[in-house]
Amino acid sequence: MSKAISIAEELQKAVYIEQSKNMFNKNTVTEDAYLNNTGKIVTGTNNYWVVSDYISVKAGEVYNYQGLTIIGDAPHSAYYDKNKQLISTFKQEIGTNVLTIPAHVCFVRFSINKNTNDINTFQFERRKYSN
Repeated sequence: MSKAISIAEELQKAVYIEQSKNMFNKNTVTEDAYLNNTGKIVTGTNNYWVVSDYISVKAGEVYNYQGLTIIGDAPHSAYYDKNKQLISTFKQEIGTNVLTIPAHVCFVRFSINKNTNDINTFQFERRKYSN
């Protein structure tokens, strides 16, 4: 049997795993923390919240998010540049689940309420891949 046929047979047996569309990874959050209105991570004062890791985005692209519970004056989310330096903060709005990424933004982070189970339901996806 030739080497090419052997490799082809092995590839047919391979299991392909489709990567999730969700760009949020609940396993890399900062526990018991939230982003305040200046973008500072506040820790140790409230165990209802987590902060997402930096999520890579592209300026000008549109992203959908869903699964966030808006609670009164909920903590903020933030935009960061390529060096992970804060550009600005924003608040999720009721009924709005679309973000168009501003110029110079390379990362976003979200404050996510874990007592409302948002940590298990939050989705952040590039628009072209969203349903």
